[in-house]
Amino acid sequence: MKNLYKKLLAVQTTIKAIEKDSVNPHFKNRYFDINTLLAELKPVLSANGLIVLQPLIIVDGVNTLQTHVIDAETAESITSSIVLPNTEKAQELGSAMTYYRRYALTSLFALE
Repeated sequence: MKNLYKKLLAVQTTIKAIEKDSVNPHFKNRYFDINTLLAELKPVLSANGLIVLQPLIIVDGVNTLQTHVIDAETAESITSSIVLPNTEKAQELGSAMTYYRRYALTSLFALE
């Protein structure tokens, strides 16, 4: 994990605060959407040899979103997972996935 931790530190020291460019009309607050986050994050991850995967998997019949940060050189990795809300409506599931993807990345990289 030594190499992965060094690379995570490099990512955290490179990425500055991400601009909140979207507005939630319900709560009237500002946030950065998943596309803005990925546009900022992916080039820095690539420059440090890191890969992010965020698959939806089913564990014991429950929809679970996993976030993997993988060192492409050493295969060292960190994984975070969260159970998604139980719904059969694709729109609700997609919305929850996007929300949790954004928060998982924000948390894993300690982003502002």
